[in-house]
Amino acid sequence: MKRLMNRLATATFAIMIGGALTFGATQAFSTPASGNAASSCPIASCPPETNQSCNQICLGMDFFGGMCVHGCCTCLE
Repeated sequence: MKRLMNRLATATFAIMIGGALTFGATQAFSTPASGNAASSCPIASCPPETNQSCNQICLGMDFFGGMCVHGCCTCLE
């Protein structure tokens, strides 16, 4: 019985480590490459745009509004 419990504990630990490594690899490969915010912004960069001016730009493009997110003017769909 003790041998079975040891094997079960070892298997559980191995599954947990494998899951953690898989999760970490998934997160690492899904993260977009960082670059210059001005060159990667599809609408405009913040600054010079502010939340209010970004919102107006996005409303003019038939979106539901917009805001500055991580240095980019991002429109709400």
